[in-house]
Amino acid sequence: MELEEEGREFMEDLPYNLGLGCALDMFREVQEVNEILNMVVEDSQDATKAEKRSARLSFILDQYQEQPHLLDKHLDQMLSKLIDTVRQKNMPMAAIHLGFRYLGFLTKVRGYKILVRHLPHEVGDLDPVLEMLESRGTGREEDENWETTYMLILWLSIIILLPFDMKKLDPRSLLLSAGDAEMQSRRPLHGRVEDVIRKGLEKQYHNCCEAAAFLSAKLFLRPDMNQSHLSQFLQWCMQIIQDDSEENKWRIGALRALAQIFKQGGRETLLPQAPIVFESIKQAQLLNSPVTLVRKIAINIVQRIGLTFLKPRVAKWRYDRGSRSLILNVEKNSRISSQSETQEKQDLMGGKDSEEDEGYEIPDEVEEIVEILLQGLRDKDTVIRWPSAKGMGRVTGRLPKELADDVLGSLLSLFSPLESENSWHGGCLALAELGRRGLLLPSRLPEVVPILQRALVFDEARGNFSVGRNIRDAACYVSWSFARAYSPQEMAPYVPVIAPQLLIVACFDREVNCRRAASAAFQENVGRQGSFPHGIDILTTADFFAVANRRHSYLDISVFIAQYEEYREALICHLVERKLNHWDIMIRSLAAEALHRLTFLAADYMVHDVIPKLKQGILSNALYLRHGALLGLGEIVHAISLHANSQGLSFHDILGEEHEQFCASFLVHLEAKGAFRQMSREMMRIASSAFICKMTLSHLPIHDNLSLLETWLEHLKENLGAVESAVQESAGNALGKLLDEYLSCPQDKKKKEMTDGICQDILSNVRSSNLGRRTGYALAAGYLPESVLRSRLSVFLETLYACSHIQHPSEETWAEARREAVKSIASIIQTMPMDPCGELEMSFNTDAVNRAFCELMVCFQDYTIEEKKRGDIGAWVREAGIRALTILAEKSLDCMASDVDQKSLHTLLLNLCQQACEKIERTRILAADSFLHILHLERLPVTVPCIQRLREVLPVSCKEEWYEGKKDTFSRFVPLLSLDHGYGRHVLMGLVVSTGDLAAGNSQTSMGALECYLSSLEGNAKALESFFSLLVGIFAEKSDEDRIAIPLMRTATSLLKSGYLEPLLNDVNVPVPGCMMDLVRCTKAGMSKRMNKTPPITKVFLGVELLVSCLSCRDPRIQRSCLGSLTIHLGSVYPRLRHTTGTALYQALLMSSSDSSWVSEENSGEVLRILEDTDWMSGDVEKLRGVRDELCCLLDVPPPIRKT
Repeated sequence: MELEEEGREFMEDLPYNLGLGCALDMFREVQEVNEILNMVVEDSQDATKAEKRSARLSFILDQYQEQPHLLDKHLDQMLSKLIDTVRQKNMPMAAIHLGFRYLGFLTKVRGYKILVRHLPHEVGDLDPVLEMLESRGTGREEDENWETTYMLILWLSIIILLPFDMKKLDPRSLLLSAGDAEMQSRRPLHGRVEDVIRKGLEKQYHNCCEAAAFLSAKLFLRPDMNQSHLSQFLQWCMQIIQDDSEENKWRIGALRALAQIFKQGGRETLLPQAPIVFESIKQAQLLNSPVTLVRKIAINIVQRIGLTFLKPRVAKWRYDRGSRSLILNVEKNSRISSQSETQEKQDLMGGKDSEEDEGYEIPDEVEEIVEILLQGLRDKDTVIRWPSAKGMGRVTGRLPKELADDVLGSLLSLFSPLESENSWHGGCLALAELGRRGLLLPSRLPEVVPILQRALVFDEARGNFSVGRNIRDAACYVSWSFARAYSPQEMAPYVPVIAPQLLIVACFDREVNCRRAASAAFQENVGRQGSFPHGIDILTTADFFAVANRRHSYLDISVFIAQYEEYREALICHLVERKLNHWDIMIRSLAAEALHRLTFLAADYMVHDVIPKLKQGILSNALYLRHGALLGLGEIVHAISLHANSQGLSFHDILGEEHEQFCASFLVHLEAKGAFRQMSREMMRIASSAFICKMTLSHLPIHDNLSLLETWLEHLKENLGAVESAVQESAGNALGKLLDEYLSCPQDKKKKEMTDGICQDILSNVRSSNLGRRTGYALAAGYLPESVLRSRLSVFLETLYACSHIQHPSEETWAEARREAVKSIASIIQTMPMDPCGELEMSFNTDAVNRAFCELMVCFQDYTIEEKKRGDIGAWVREAGIRALTILAEKSLDCMASDVDQKSLHTLLLNLCQQACEKIERTRILAADSFLHILHLERLPVTVPCIQRLREVLPVSCKEEWYEGKKDTFSRFVPLLSLDHGYGRHVLMGLVVSTGDLAAGNSQTSMGALECYLSSLEGNAKALESFFSLLVGIFAEKSDEDRIAIPLMRTATSLLKSGYLEPLLNDVNVPVPGCMMDLVRCTKAGMSKRMNKTPPITKVFLGVELLVSCLSCRDPRIQRSCLGSLTIHLGSVYPRLRHTTGTALYQALLMSSSDSSWVSEENSGEVLRILEDTDWMSGDVEKLRGVRDELCCLLDVPPPIRKT
């Protein structure tokens, strides 16, 4: 109950009784926070603990930044703990600094204006606080503990308000009579405080500057200070602001001080100084300063000076709606007579100007101030426009009605087409402020609402971006403020205008903040006005969170709203007039899709009103309009076709012959406009292909117009040969639909000839020596319908199989062509039926399926790298192969499970294991997903090796883990290392590529999974030896393949250093496996092949690290073999290789134990000395080789024999 009472009191204090949704209800961590505050002294002695506690406290308090009032009940208790700590004498400075840091955290959340009221203000605190401030230095320590200075200044600002004469508060005055010479020499109290202020104002962009400005207002506005010292301080500030040089460190601080003084000071006190300060502001030309902060503070000062010139009063002419409580509005007493309401309305409309006081004159400076505020509304920075708008509202509220009306007239001039977008934004903010304060009378609404209507959809293109998002957001704020300011009777005439506009923004605005702002404004109007049609029903769908998703807003929410006739035409008109010609291609596409869905609700309106506009748009010279109109027309015609079919109506009768003819001949119109030869022609090619596709799906009656079909086919073939993949994709899709709809009649000889010609073009271009044509036509093959593929299946498969492989070295980087060929094979597998005994030309029989497995399995070997450009482009082919093989496996098991080659399925699972552990995350997840899908197919033969164990290790639930990021694929597939039948080998082959990757994320995650697996083998020497043999076997097989060998060498080095293989290598009871010597041999062989490179490549340096790691093996033969190779590199002609080898040997010797040391104990010191003292980067190779030979004698290895 106590908490409920606290919340109720807070809500009553709010100006409009705002309700808080999704909010915290209490300060739940108060006990933990108090425990942290109680440990200040103890924590200050341990820097690590103090930092940890500080981070925790900051994290807790930051959660309450949006609801800081929840701290109020506990604020005094928390502050008292910290103040008691810093007050104690002989308290270590570390504890004091930590206490003030915690105070800083509280201040950040609650705000210094609130928190300072809770600080103690006793006379005894004045001198200690001031002395502590005076003792603060200017070095690094003060910067690190700036919270101490900041909080001391704020504390002093409340202490200085003690209601005693300043002279009585001064300790100096108490000791003057005693003849204390030191005290007599000290400055008076006000002088000392002023020194603190000036020192704080020097830190221009620091919190201490703001606190010092706050303190200056508290000091100089004291009754005993404002007469004698205020004018002097203001004079100093005015002198400072006149100097705009970079050396002036006080300018921003002086401006902050002036702003605080005029904000907190009384009118009588500041009125004599106001004209002087205003003149100084104008002379300094602060409003033209390039520094945004200077202009912002100057605007604040100017508006406060304006308020000083005007008497503080509430304008009786303002519009006052009355109670703003929703509850009270609902429960409004109905006993108010109609006569009183009529009289009240007349007064509110300004029919009676009773507030005019005789003899009240408006100073001339006010006109200048209003003009400055109007200029501030035009400023380029939002942080200037916003205070200007608030200042405009404050100043207007103190003006007579006539002058206020003049101000509003000047404000409305900001919405001229000649004004910039900044003026529109500032004007909207000012309108909202005037409306919120009741200063915008209902008589002005006929002028304001049309401006609001234009501002809600303000969007001006500027190249590849637009301006206006802030204007639309501010316009929503205006709508929100009007809902709270005016009665439903006043707003009723404008509801038919405002309601559709707000819903248009909520559904169709490009920016999420604007959509959400419009939704919030609509909700406010529904709640406050109650006259928005179907408001409650719409709000349940178009709420603040639902409109966050742009696609959902366009395609779902808009359709829901359009079911109400009041909004339907407005939504459609906005899409046609403003979104189909939008600069963003994504918005044009979404608008076209939205029109498709809206057509089902307004088919007649689309035919008679929208389509004629779109036809004009297609004939326009404006690129964006032409593109959007073509997309929109295609979507609408397709929707009309579907609508006609669902209603049993004639498509021809609904659309009309004129529109049909235009759709059929659209290419003629576009060609006449040169649409495919101008800039951004690829955009129009995509749209034209999409339009053909939509006309085909609409069953446009042109089946017998072969010349037109030939024109369309030629256009699609041109698009297939384009370079851009999006153009090819769109053309391929349209071609497949066109062939299926118009040319699938084998009885028609001419159509069959056209189909044969298209097939021949595809087959020939798939073999083309032009990359673009090969890619486009390979893609098109995948869109061919079954009617076309039937009787041509084998030739298409053979051609695509050839295209999916690297036929010539010059085609190695044509990965996109191979990818599209594989994707088309997958599409054909889905399209054509499967019959074990069927004819190859008509379906996939057993031989065709087995052949497809073999051909597609080659994709797993495509590791084409395009250096310095696109990287691992072979991954595109591998991923396409994974998808194709998954489709093939699933469909073949469904149709002919007993005839599928189990060896192919086993090989597929092995390759998927490897891909699921490699370094590209996208490929890993795809492979793991496919592996899981195939593994759990019901018809997968149980005779596939290890299938039961695989299903235990990898249950179906794994898919959610790696898609949601809860777990990586490595940890799931690593247990397969212990399996036979090739699973362990393929998993390890993929895993070493990831563990040896240079990307830290990949290597750490994969190495962590591998180390976890090796930890599970502790005590199992046989399993460990099997793993190591597997690793070395892969190295021996792939030593010439740098893609695997290099990361494998990194992995082996890491494992040897990590100690996981130590039981295998250093246990005297376990014989050293022969594979260890194989590892050394492979390393040496790989290094020797690369030594001919100039300079030595990465593999040589990795080999040095691996050989040095192998020295940890206790077998002397292995040690001697490694040292023999390493000493050769100590005498290399390459300085970097010598240095790397020497450093690695030195570090290895330092870390080696006496049991496994590869140098005798008596020689180890000398070897260390030589390795350390020798400059291996020296250019004297012969001298270094002599040193190397000396090392060989100490290491008991024969010196390398020089080649003659």
